[in-house]
Amino acid sequence: MTHTKYKIRTPIWDGGDGRRSIGVATFRVPCLVDITYEDSTGTRMYPSTYSVTKEFASEYPVRKYGGSPALYVIPIEELVKHEE
Repeated sequence: MTHTKYKIRTPIWDGGDGRRSIGVATFRVPCLVDITYEDSTGTRMYPSTYSVTKEFASEYPVRKYGGSPALYVIPIEELVKHEE
């Protein structure tokens, strides 16, 4: 099965539990995610591509930030690297 790839420019610095997280719209799952945020030297902090399945995402809370759609808020450290 082919998943659509999405780029996330900036993580959520405090996903509610003090950890850096990403927000993935509930309607976009399943998908692949690239976090393109760079440190001050221009190096990507999270260079991998991550796989987000419906089963995996459903383990995390759904939140809305301002006018955003409903998002699964997933800690970056718990993301699963995509293997091609």
